[in-house]
Amino acid sequence: MARGHRGNTLRLLRKLRALALEDRGTVAFEFALICFPMLLLASGIFGVGVVMVEYMELNFTVEAGGDGPGWAKTQLPQASFIGQPIPCSGVVTGEQVQGTWPTTLGVLDAFTLTLSASATACPQK
Repeated sequence: MARGHRGNTLRLLRKLRALALEDRGTVAFEFALICFPMLLLASGIFGVGVVMVEYMELNFTVEAGGDGPGWAKTQLPQASFIGQPIPCSGVVTGEQVQGTWPTTLGVLDAFTLTLSASATACPQK
């Protein structure tokens, strides 16, 4: 009985060796190794693109100004805005608007970024 068991083990080892020498399944194995890092890379590229679009949105909203932080909050509700009066020339008063927007890199929620922008507007005489 022990001899038959040993023969089965040797037969199995020979089959495994033959499969290894034939290179069958090599492409599937290489795909399995590369798939996860490539997905991480692609999601990181997509996340950086989304953050760049959000940063441009914040900058354009702050630069447009409108009627100050209240108007900016209606345009971009997920961000927070602060307005401060500043002297422009003589008795004319302008306003500086600052905006911040906390965001993440999409799939990689472990990284939190805070985007910020500021703009100063002085009224024309």
